[in-house]
Formats: sequence, structure tokens, C-alpha cells
Amino acid sequence: MRKRKITAFKYKYEFESINNEIEAYSLGLFFTDGSVSQKIYNNMTNSQAVIHLQSQDASVLYAINSYVSDDTSVNCTEKYCYIRFSHRDLVSNLINLGCKQNKTYEGLTWPTIPENIISHFIRGVFDGDGCITSDKGRFPKAYIACTDITFLEKIQEVLLSNNISSSINTEKRVGKTFKVPHGYSSNCIDLHRLYIRRKEELKKFKVYLYRDAETLIQRKKDTFDRYVDTEINVTPKEVTSS
Repeated sequence: MRKRKITAFKYKYEFESINNEIEAYSLGLFFTDGSVSQKIYNNMTNSQAVIHLQSQDASVLYAINSYVSDDTSVNCTEKYCYIRFSHRDLVSNLINLGCKQNKTYEGLTWPTIPENIISHFIRGVFDGDGCITSDKGRFPKAYIACTDITFLEKIQEVLLSNNISSSINTEKRVGKTFKVPHGYSSNCIDLHRLYIRRKEELKKFKVYLYRDAETLIQRKKDTFDRYVDTEINVTPKEVTSS
């Protein structure tokens, strides 16, 4: 039987450390809309790191993919796009940085990132699990959702150090049944949301997120602009990344 030839992809960047804008942003996106896994089959380690986004946000994935490897590609359907990196060291580095396997239930660990690029990491988190919307079309608000309240408290601490006020609310989900992509699940845990309210706070948050930003989900920033940079009431559709 002819043996299948296995081609080893070359990687230019393996998340061994976080040193610039795109590296910090990519890590934030892996923490939220990404997943990592390392499993052993037949004494071999199968490692994967994946990010899924809506197809309209594919430009972000192309930027990350180009930075990480010339051999991998962005895969798209009509609705969704994703990148997949199957590299043991890259996946191990992401896990060591705090992007855990089964992160919904095991939580996240705050990564070691230079202070001057933490805002890019938080922008990646916001683009993954954040939202800009309004109450009754009149009162704009932004929030980041996460099952790990300690992680949100760390973001809150960073925002407060930049004179941005926020609050954290908890939605009790334990013991309840919720709709999930492939049906319903009763194996739920509480969901926490960090809120930034009031237009003056949102303006500061927007400046913090997008200062010196090159990698971002543009449609989310556009909606942020519409809510924050206008004096009239606007009611654009709530924008999330998933």
C-alpha cells in the first residue's frame, strides 16, 4: 500500500510571545471566537487552533493567516469563514498564554502582554464576544460577554486604569435549558457581561479600542461610530461577531 505523503506547513509565527498589534489582537480573538485542542491518537498528538467568523468579516482572518503562515489558507462558505492551524508548538503556546481547551467551562487565564498593546488584545476580545447596541434605541451601551467573571474583572481593572467606567452583571443559567447551534442544552453555566454605558464612557472606550488599530472587524467599528459619534438617536441592528 502506498503511504500518503504528509506535507509539513511552515509557520512564520507560533504565538511564542505577544509583541505587537496583530499578535495581541489575534490572541484576543482566539480567546473568544477561537478554540484550541490537543488530543493523542495512536501515540501521536493532534493539535488544532481554529477561529470561525462570519464571511463578511473574512478580511480579519486573511490578515491573521498571512501573518502566521504562507502555507495555510482561509476557508469560506456562504455564511462563515475559518482558519485552522495544525501545529503542536503554536497550539501549546496559545494554551500557555491562557487560551484553554474547553474554555467555556474551565475559564481563561489573563495572558502576559506588554502594557502598551493590551488595548489591541481587548479589541480582539470585543470583536469576538462583544456587542454595541442600545436600550430602546435611545441609550447606547457596549458589552463583553464571558462565562469567566475573573477574566472580565481583569478587563474592568484595565479599563478603570484608563478612566473608563464599567459594570458587570450576571445572568443565572445554571439548571436552565438554552438553545444552542445544534439543539438545546441544559449543561449551562452562568454568563457574565461587562457593560460600558453612557455616551461619554463609550467615547473613551472607543478611543481606547481603536487607537493605532490596524486589525479589526470594520462593521463593528462602523456601528460603534454611528452610536457614539452622533447626537441624534440611531437604532442600527445589534452587531456581534458571531
